[in-house]
Parts: sequence; C-alpha cells; structure tokens
Amino acid sequence: MKIKYYLSALVVCLLFNLSSCSSDGDTSVDPETEEVDENATDDPTDEEVSPETPDPETPDPDPEPTDPEEVLDCLKTFGTNYVVFEAEATESPLDQWELISKGDAGYLDKESLGPINETHLEFTGNNQGSGPATSPLEYVFTAPSTGAYKLVMRLYQRLEGAEEDKSNDVYIRMAGNFTTATDKYTTEDLETDLKFFGRGVDQWGGVYSGDGGAAHNKSAILYNLIEGEEYTLTMSGRSKNANIDYILFYDTKDITIQTGANKDIAELNDAQYRPDWDCNQ
Repeated sequence: MKIKYYLSALVVCLLFNLSSCSSDGDTSVDPETEEVDENATDDPTDEEVSPETPDPETPDPDPEPTDPEEVLDCLKTFGTNYVVFEAEATESPLDQWELISKGDAGYLDKESLGPINETHLEFTGNNQGSGPATSPLEYVFTAPSTGAYKLVMRLYQRLEGAEEDKSNDVYIRMAGNFTTATDKYTTEDLETDLKFFGRGVDQWGGVYSGDGGAAHNKSAILYNLIEGEEYTLTMSGRSKNANIDYILFYDTKDITIQTGANKDIAELNDAQYRPDWDCNQ
C-alpha cells in the first residue's frame, strides 16, 4: 500500500533527525471505574527490441523522493470540529518510541478492528510504573474551529504480567494561543508535562484522564482553541510498554466521544473520528 511506503520513508527521516529530508457532552468514566497483450504468439526479433527499453522488472534506480510533508498530511484528518492523527504523525526523532507494525512481536491485532493502518507506537524507556518525561514527540496542527476541545488517545497496555495500572500513561503538554477549558487544571498546568492516563489492559482501550496540577486532580483534559491558530502538542514517554495508536482532539459542544476503562474508543465511536486513509487509495 502507498501508505506503507510513506511510513517507511517517514521513519527513515525520523531516524536521521530529518537531516536529509526536507469534543462537554462526553460520557467519560472515572479513571478507576468502568462504565468499543494476450493474443501475441511470436517472440520479438532483435530488431524489434529497443536497447533503451527498460526491463519492467527492474526498479527505478532513482525513485522520486517522498516529501515528508506529504507523509504527515496523510497521517492527519481534519474535520470541521475535530482533528485526529496517527501517533506516527510527527517529525520528531522516535528515540525510545518504537514503530510497531503487523508481524512484530508487540503488535496487537484484533479481528474486528486492529491498529489503524496496521501500525502503533510503543514506548520502550523508563519502567512499567513511571519515569521522567523523555523522548518527546511533537504534533503540530491548526484548529479547524473555535471551541473547547477534549483530548483522548487509543491505548494498549502491553503488561507482560504486570499489574493493571502499569504501562498506561504518557506525559502531555500544549503550546500555542490557548487557555484551559476546565477548572481542574490551569493553563500553566497544561503548558507543562502532565500525566495523562487510561485503561487498555492487554487490549485496545483509551487514554482519557489527566493527573496533576496543584490539587493533583484526575480529570479530563480540555483546551480552548481558536480557529486558524497553530498548536503543538508534545507527548513524552512515561511508562514502558504503553502503546498509542492515534490521538484525537474534538469540540465538546458538537461531539460526544464515549470512553471508559478498557473500552476501545475506536469501536465505541463513529469511524469518522478515526484517522482517514483516503490518501492511501
């Protein structure tokens, strides 16, 4: 598939640090509770074969380079009131994040709905319980409309026998012209590395709750975003074996996204709120 070629090219760019490549109607559940040319027969003579004719089986020795921006565009979907993108939609070096593809040992398939585009990212640093913010990945996007946007992610905890509260979180921070859209966190809280966790115990689930701030609140993360303004979300690794498939911002005024402990946000909600792959056709 074309997108596979794009992803490969993007990963190469990331590994070389790009040096050569130029929505509140939500029904979120409390984090600790649970609520988805055939007729030809003659061989050509020597005169009929042009020496300049390329062998159809021979690959192009000088393929046209893939534009990293085209790759990133293919990994993001912008609606009128939401933005959703693959975890790989970043120009940052992956560092301790590993791109997991179908066939890899850590890949979590699912008969009904596996990882979008058959890829996800797994954090391999720190330990399964916690650790400092490391290997930051930046995601740049423009708000499609003005509103209070909630952040959720699709999560898989690859526990390997560990407790169910392990491998279930990342750090997040936001930069740009925004303010907090919740009284649980200040704007300053959201501008610094904040624990963001959920549940997907050995299955696909979701990340839906922050944990921090002055009152150490455990609550949803919401941002007041402005149409046309550019923002940068930074996701850093926190717990080892936390896997992220995709990231979704949505305007809570217009959209309801269901989340819950061990509830797959991809299956629970409309397919339009998953990354779109029209560019892969």
